[in-house]
This record gives sequence, structure tokens and C-alpha cells, in this order.
Amino acid sequence: MPHCKVCRDLDPGSELLRYVDVDVPFNELELSARGEACNSCCLLSDAIAHLKDLTTEKEASAVRLSLLESLAVQLRFRDGGLSDLFYLHVLPGKPSPWASIHEMSRISGDTSSDQSFSWAAEQLQNCAKHHQSCPGPLSAPLPNRVLDLGFLEEGDGGSPDVKLYETRNEIAQYVCLSHCWGKALVTHRTTTSNLQQHQNHISWSALPRTFRHAVTFTRKLGIRYLWIDSLCIIQDDKEDWRKESGMMCSVFQGSALTLCATASPDSTGGLFFKASTDEQGYTIRNRQDGEPQWKAYLRRPIPHFDFFEGSKKSERASPLLRRAWVFQERLLAPRLLHFGPQELIWECADETSCECSGIEVTQPKKTYAWGLQKGSADHIRDMWHGLVASYTGLHLTFGHDRLPALAGLANQFQDYKHGKYLAGLWEDTLVEDLLWHIDFPSARPEKWRAPSWSWASADNEASYLYVRDGVQALCKVLRFQGTPLGLDSFGELSSATITLSGLTAPVSHHGDSFENSFESEIHQFFVIKPGCQRSIRVDGDYYWYRDGPSKVSDESVYLFKLAKDPYYLYSLILRCIDLSSGTYERIGIVRQGLADLAQDTDLLVFDGLQEDAPVNIV
Repeated sequence: MPHCKVCRDLDPGSELLRYVDVDVPFNELELSARGEACNSCCLLSDAIAHLKDLTTEKEASAVRLSLLESLAVQLRFRDGGLSDLFYLHVLPGKPSPWASIHEMSRISGDTSSDQSFSWAAEQLQNCAKHHQSCPGPLSAPLPNRVLDLGFLEEGDGGSPDVKLYETRNEIAQYVCLSHCWGKALVTHRTTTSNLQQHQNHISWSALPRTFRHAVTFTRKLGIRYLWIDSLCIIQDDKEDWRKESGMMCSVFQGSALTLCATASPDSTGGLFFKASTDEQGYTIRNRQDGEPQWKAYLRRPIPHFDFFEGSKKSERASPLLRRAWVFQERLLAPRLLHFGPQELIWECADETSCECSGIEVTQPKKTYAWGLQKGSADHIRDMWHGLVASYTGLHLTFGHDRLPALAGLANQFQDYKHGKYLAGLWEDTLVEDLLWHIDFPSARPEKWRAPSWSWASADNEASYLYVRDGVQALCKVLRFQGTPLGLDSFGELSSATITLSGLTAPVSHHGDSFENSFESEIHQFFVIKPGCQRSIRVDGDYYWYRDGPSKVSDESVYLFKLAKDPYYLYSLILRCIDLSSGTYERIGIVRQGLADLAQDTDLLVFDGLQEDAPVNIV
């Protein structure tokens, strides 16, 4: 039984901590700590003293206790507000005198420190030796070009400079760097004009901060070769860029480790950061003589980014995770080491962990690997749709990279799909793959980069409409073909066409726009069956009425009957390009409830149509 009536010995089963949050008055704590010599009250009193030093602008009267990952404490101010939350914890392997205070690791406070490096090296060694889901050998065929770092040891007096090396099918260990180019892009790049110079020598002083840190860390690992996209791909040679970007799948899959500049918005930010004293923590020791000695620690929780989506809320702390190119890099690379603003974070197919041991996230690499290896055909299809939705919500500097930046994943998926891949869609699930829509349509890109039936043709985030109870095709696929712009069939295209056979019905259209509470322009589109008054709300792939070649004028548009599931009918919205050849472009999609169709004949657009006809969609 707890003997202290004030803190209940911080017993999680006591009445005090049985509730989610509880406030303990300062005066009671101090009286118990001094008069009763309660160790638990002394601990809380010392924690309060630290918090008061950090929060001087308001007067506090109580401490709030919460049971979370460990016992959490906050100051309760007299005006009812609360201070920032801090955890009380003990170190791993050190028995805790309190069941409510758990083990947590202390971070080094400097991701360039020997402590952080030792932690990372241990994760790498453990993964290579013991993780069944991760490839064991760290050596692989080298990419076509890598940076040769030599064997410089710290303090040996040698030159820290590097050079670009054209490989000869060697098998060796190499590291990749995943980084943000940033708004100013990367100033130091390999081009046709400096290729030969880079092959001879790249000055250490010319490398941006992030690159220098990556070289330093890779050398410390004892690995000689490093791959950085801006230096290992000739940036002003389109053919070389297309060829090398088409090999992203093998480049990242073959890496021993990928270093992620997760906290840096551009190449000048670096890998290494220092945490605040609050995040490293404060030591609290036993005050009482003759009692068993103990140490506890008080620290601010370390924020962990949204690991799968790279959500907007974490964009400031982890800008790399909002970059579209990084999406496939994370899933393709067998092992990643994230350099965050406070600590290192490890990610592989078997484990996600961090220096502070407090990360609690889903494990996307493990889920992804399992889905490919064990998932059914329907699961593989749904995985692809989920990847498209996540990917299209991320930042991309150049619109023409919309397909190339996902080409590596498409290349990997090819082993688990039937039929060919074209413009982000798959032949064996083409009808389901056409059921994408754009949540917040904007202007159609001026320059062609993908066929209109591909989500890659539109800006903004794409997602899929159908439910998971099965989709029945109401048309036939007659042709599915395209012409790659280069050698990579998963990358950029020069043209692509699908030919479908089904029912097509003309409809008129109208739309309106308004601003929402976030001052974003919202566009709504409607179609109307000839001779009817009832409008049908539809999803436009882009804003139809902006001046330009893609403007939808007074001409009729068409609905093409595509598919249905147990609840909805799905139709593509087409705009005629050439009636004589039956050529159309997709401009939207509509989902109609089957229950509504059964009750309202104005919604039956295809009523009375019986003869299928081919449509060529470009």
C-alpha cells in the first residue's frame, strides 16, 4: 500500500494516478518532501524547480501528473494554463524505484558526436547480421558513377578532397545521400562542362555543408564510395539524366545505407545538429542520506515526424519528408539513417528506432515489404493506389518529374503485377486505376507531361474513389500503349493512348468557384443530361474554365460508362478532340449512387443507350 498520502509513491495503480491527469498542489508536495522525507515527493519537488527555472513569466500553484510513455509533469498556472510537458525517466538497464517512471535513453545532444555514431554503427551491424527481412550482404554492384572518398582518416594529414569515379562493374559497399535541393537548388553539380574536372578532383571547400557531412560520416563508417544525385548524374545532359534516373531503383536498393538529411531544407543545412539542454535532460538525484541511491532524468519530449506521409505539420522540422523524390528513396533503400534536429532515427524493413527510444510509429518499410511479398493481387493494387495518393501530395520542383520520381517503385512493382505499366497505371487493373480524382483541382499544366487519363497529368493530390467491395468493369480495354521519351519505360513519355469500348453520352456542363475559410479557391463542376433540369455534381481533373487550350467552352462534354461497385456507378468525363477519329481527353470523373439512380430518372444519363463504341483517350 502506498504510504505517502500526497504522491501515493507515484504508484500507477493508486487513486492518484488512476485518472488521465491529476494536479498536486505545491504546498502539499513541499511539506511532504521536507517533513515526511518522501523520496517521490522530493523527486517531484526537484522536477518542479527545474520547470520553474524554465518558466518564469507565470506563477504556478500545482504540478500536473500524467501517465504517458513515462510519468509526465507540467506546471499548473494560477490562470489555469499549463507549461510545456516534460518526462521523468530512468536510463535503460537501471531499475526504476517507481513503476510509473519508465526506461528511456538519453540522446547525445549532438548528432556528430561519437555517441551518436556508435549508436548508428550498432544499428547497421545489427541489421546486417540479424534482420531476416533486410538484405544481409552490404556489398552490391556500384552505380555507374560514385564519389571516391579515398581512405582518409581523421588527423592523418591527407587531403579531404574527393573525386567522381566512373565504375567498372565493381562489387563494393556504397552509401547514398537523400537530401533536399532547396529553393536555390544545388549550386555544386556535375555538368558536361565540369565532368572531366570532377573526375580528377572535387575540392572539399566547394562541397556544400550537407555533402561534406555525408562524406565525413561515410568515411567514419569505413566505406569508400558515396552516391549523391547532383554529382553522380550529369545535370545538363537529358539523356544521361533519363538513363540514370531510370536506375534509381537499383541504386538505392543496392546501397549499404542511405543517409537522410531529414532536418535540412537545402544542401547548406548539413546533417549534424545539436539538441537543446531541455531535450538532453536534467539529472535529479536522491536527496536522502542512508536511502538506496537513484538517478532520474527530466527532459522535454522529442518530436518524431509522421513517418509514412511526411505530414505538413512536421514539414518545418523534417522538410526532406515533404519531397516527392524522397518517397521512393525511402521505400527502395534497405536501410536509412535520418539526421533529425535532435537525434538520429533508424529505419529498415525490420525496425524503426531512435536514439531517445521514444518513437512510436507504424513501420512503413516493413508493411511495404510484407505487402509485396505476401499480398494478394487486390492488396497489391490497393498498395499502388495508396502509394499514388501519398506521393502526389508531396512537393516536386519540376512538373515533368511527376512520373520519373515514382519510376523506381513502378520498376519494383513490375515483378508483382501482370501486364505492362504506362503513365502511372497498370494494364491488369486499368479500369480500377482510372478511378482517381483530384481533391482540389487547379489549372491544367501548360506543358504536356502525361496523357489526360493519368493522374500524372494533373497537379495536386490524387486519390481513389472506389470502395473495397469489388469493382465491375462496364467497358472493354482495346488498347493500352505509349512511347517513352527515353530508354526507361517507367519514366517520361512522349505520347500515350488508351482505347476503351463502352457507352458514351453527351451532357452539358457548368461550374462555379468560391473561396473557403482558408482563402483557397474551390471549383465545383456540374453536368446535365439533355432535356433535364437536375445537375449532377462531378469531379474535375483541373479548372475547366481558365483561358487557354484546355478551356472547356460551350461545346458538350461526354460521360463514358466505366465501372460500378455495389454502391456506385463511375463514369469518366471526356472532352472531344476529334470526333471523326473518336479522340477524346479526360477532364474529370463522376460517381453516382446506385440508390439515387433508382429513384431519379434525370440522373440516368445512359438510359436507352445500347451500342458500345470505341473511344481513344489521349
